Amino acid sequence: VKVVGNIRINQISSVHKPKIELELHKRGYSDNTINIYVRNIMQFLRWCEEVQYLDKVPFKIKQIKTSKRSNAWIKQDDFNLITSKMDKVSRAYAVVSYHTGLRKSELNDNKYDKAYNGLYHTLKIKDNLYQLCINGKGGKYREVPLMESIKDEYDIMVKNRLHPTTISKKFKKACIEVGLPHYRFHDLRHSFCANQSLITQDAYLLKSKMRHSNLNTTQTYLNDERLDWVKQVESEQF
Repeated sequence: VKVVGNIRINQISSVHKPKIELELHKRGYSDNTINIYVRNIMQFLRWCEEVQYLDKVPFKIKQIKTSKRSNAWIKQDDFNLITSKMDKVSRAYAVVSYHTGLRKSELNDNKYDKAYNGLYHTLKIKDNLYQLCINGKGGKYREVPLMESIKDEYDIMVKNRLHPTTISKKFKKACIEVGLPHYRFHDLRHSFCANQSLITQDAYLLKSKMRHSNLNTTQTYLNDERLDWVKQVESEQF
C-alpha cells in the first residue's frame, strides 16, 4: 500500500512491479529478507485472484537466488567478544537467547506486544527452579529451565523493552565492530543447540530443549562435522 498507494485491488497492474522492486532494494534488506517480502506479496496477489478480486495476477516478482546458509555456531569466546561491544540492555537479550535457545520474538514477556507477532514467554518457579513458559512459533507451548546464573541478565531484559528490529541491529552492529559480520541474532539459537550437542547425544532430550517439531532438524546438529573435533578432544581428557 505504501508503494502503490491507497487504490482498489483491481487497479494494481504491471506498472507497479518496478516500483515495488525498487522500494525493496533501497531499504537495505538482505536478499533473504527481500525474498520473504516477495513471497508474501505474491501470496497476497494469488489469494486476490482466487477470491476474484483480480481477474489474474498482474505480475510476478522473481526470488533472488541465494546460497543455502548453514547454521552458524558462535563459540563462547566469539560470543564474549561480540557482547563486549554491546550496551547492558542489548547484551542481556543476547545472553538470555544464547543460554536458553529462545527465538528473538520469544524473548518478549508481554503477550499484548504486537511487535513480537504474538510470541512471548512468562516466568514461574517450579521445583525451586526458574521456568520459562514459552508460547512460541506455530502457537506451540513449551517449558524450559532458566539458569540462575543468567537471572540478572533476564531481569535487565524484561525491565527494558527493545523492539525486535532494534535487538537485531544492535547485535549486528557489535558483530561488525569485532570483525564477525556474518553472524546474526538468530545464530544465538543455533549456537545454543550446538553447545548442547556437545553435552548430550540424546536426540530426544536435545529436541525437547530446542522445541523442534521434527527430530530430523535436531539430528542436523548432532551430525554437524564442525563439532566432531571438539567432541574428540573432550573425550581424550577422561
